Amino acid sequence: MAKVIFILSTGRCSTQFLARLLTKGDANTLVVHEGAGPNFKPAQVFRNTNFEKVLAETHQLQDLFGQIDTQLASGGRFIETGWPAYGWGPYLQKRYGDEFGFVHLLRNPFATAASMTTHALLGDGDDTLSKHGIIRPHIKGVLYPGFQSDYAEFSYFERGLYHWLEVHSFLLDQSHGSSFLGLFRFEDLYKADSAAIRDLWAKCGFDPDKFQELPAYDQFNARARRGYAMKNKKLLTLVWDLAQRLGYSDDLLQRWSDVDFLSDYFNKIRVPRTRPRVR
Repeated sequence: MAKVIFILSTGRCSTQFLARLLTKGDANTLVVHEGAGPNFKPAQVFRNTNFEKVLAETHQLQDLFGQIDTQLASGGRFIETGWPAYGWGPYLQKRYGDEFGFVHLLRNPFATAASMTTHALLGDGDDTLSKHGIIRPHIKGVLYPGFQSDYAEFSYFERGLYHWLEVHSFLLDQSHGSSFLGLFRFEDLYKADSAAIRDLWAKCGFDPDKFQELPAYDQFNARARRGYAMKNKKLLTLVWDLAQRLGYSDDLLQRWSDVDFLSDYFNKIRVPRTRPRVR
């Protein structure tokens, strides 16, 4: 059984809620959400071998890995749910070997990009998250560098779609290894009487009979501030094709790619529910 588990995603997939849920698992497991925050700097290690360099320069990462090592030395387990860790899978596999496992968590691309847009995660700011958290086509090693000339004209929504495309292509590439624990879609986790969320609980090493329901939780709620323009047809085709490979139907993608539907959905007043409604 894996002792160091990372739930890897693009973000906006209810990772805060999952951290709170998994904290109820057992006293021997330490669960954190974004243990190094934006200082995971995933864009600096994405599809390359810069891990040791970034680790040496980032005390927050040093502290986190020290925390993991201490937890293992005491006979415990460690789970990280935070999305900025998405680039660290290869390093974690090398460092922890058979003790490492990861869950591939995703949400449909249009909801993900819209939610990132509402939370202003896709700008060109000087903060660490803006500079090193989002995948852009000029980063060395990306799968689709051909969008460099188009990126300046991308809407923020299209930037979110590009980030989704690169991150989930990367995570899919890693799913053939022994550390892969499973793929979970946000939409499946939060269906009524969902078997998927119980399966995720079990994949994280917890007793299925001790699964606990929790109320909705999303610390950061925001309404849409920008539109959802989708002008780049090549990007849309690539995103759509990957989403289908990852289990999304044409009907769901058609519904969520409708601009009017997105605008209505992400501008509604939030109402807490038994299942999380993460916007």
